Amino acid sequence: MTVTISANGLLEIPAIFREADAIQPGQRWEIERIGKGAYQLRVAADEAKPKRRLVDVLLDCPVKGWLAEPDRSELTTLAPPALFAE
Repeated sequence: MTVTISANGLLEIPAIFREADAIQPGQRWEIERIGKGAYQLRVAADEAKPKRRLVDVLLDCPVKGWLAEPDRSELTTLAPPALFAE
């Protein structure tokens, strides 16, 4: 695939590659000159590992089924109670 370097010296990675590798705007990369006209791009070492979200950590918990849905049969409404009476 052929790409063009912009007047500012920027190289655009084609969308098909960005989508396949989940490349995000602002992500840091390392570039290495291998030889005349040959370069290698790599995701920076601190960016290589995907950031874990809290929900991912909770889903990885080895103990499953410990959270039980509260009994809502006695509730007349699902709205939270008013904090102050008017």
